[in-house]
Amino acid sequence: MPVELGIFAFGVGVGIFSAYLGLGGGLLVVPFLTLVLNLPAKVAVGTSLLTVITTSTGAAQEYLKSGRADVRLGIVLELFTTTGALAGGLAAVLLSEKSVFAAFGLLLVVVAFQMLRSKERADFNERASIGAYRNWGWGAGVSSLAGVLSGVLGVGGGVLKIPAMNLIMKVPLAVAFATSNLMIGVTATAGALVYFSRGDIDLPTAAPLVLGTALGAFLGAKTVHRVPTRWLRLAFVFVLLLVAFKMLLKGLK
Repeated sequence: MPVELGIFAFGVGVGIFSAYLGLGGGLLVVPFLTLVLNLPAKVAVGTSLLTVITTSTGAAQEYLKSGRADVRLGIVLELFTTTGALAGGLAAVLLSEKSVFAAFGLLLVVVAFQMLRSKERADFNERASIGAYRNWGWGAGVSSLAGVLSGVLGVGGGVLKIPAMNLIMKVPLAVAFATSNLMIGVTATAGALVYFSRGDIDLPTAAPLVLGTALGAFLGAKTVHRVPTRWLRLAFVFVLLLVAFKMLLKGLK
């Protein structure tokens, strides 16, 4: 199998997974680029941000058409997240990767257990009024942190945005998944511009990866309503713990 075809197939899988869980896919793409394709870490992060953009774009139309995403909520929180992403992209060259990985890993463990404790049983037909949301200050603060981590680690920040919306702001989980998917593209664009200006993006690798994630995200957004929210919650927690384990390993080496 040609390498490009394998990258494309991997991208399709990442796109479906990301659309289901409101993530950008960077949690899977960065390890794939560094461990399988042997790209330098900073190039992998920059390239990953392009796939996050396409993941969001591929699913956005379906989420907007169905009305599951809260556009006003996304716009407000994204103002803080984008600022954080720009700061993270600029600071990435100054920070110790080990310390970032270790801190991120510990944070994800805490978030995973908080998500398990959440008893909500929302479905994808549920809507919520923006006036019912709470703790906007904390939500904005965590969104800023999500942006910083996006710029530093090449992820969309959904691992923090979704718990922030659901656990802190009391946004229904299904709405949080969909809104996060809209937001991650803008967040990743801010960080990608910084990496592109430094030449830290591998365009030949990005091309088949971007095409695959765009297709996968579109397919995922079309079928996500068939998956019970409880299953999505458990899958999300599993991903959080898996990524936390890998991050802690990197941070403690």
